[in-house]
Amino acid sequence: MIGWIGITYALPRLPAAHTSFAVLLQPVLTIVWGILLLDETPSFQQSMGMIMILGAIIAVTMYGSTTTEDEV
Repeated sequence: MIGWIGITYALPRLPAAHTSFAVLLQPVLTIVWGILLLDETPSFQQSMGMIMILGAIIAVTMYGSTTTEDEV
């Protein structure tokens, strides 16, 4: 609940790229917090999902378009 309040507060105040990055990291960070705080063991599917999400974030960060609407 607190996380969604933070996202709702941040949406109009931060650039879209930063907000979307935070939203994409939510499921990954949920699993990480479960491992660290609750001593949980992620399933194979959760581990693969984390790898895919992190891979997508890295790919978009490295190879994504950097043009803005003003440059088009």
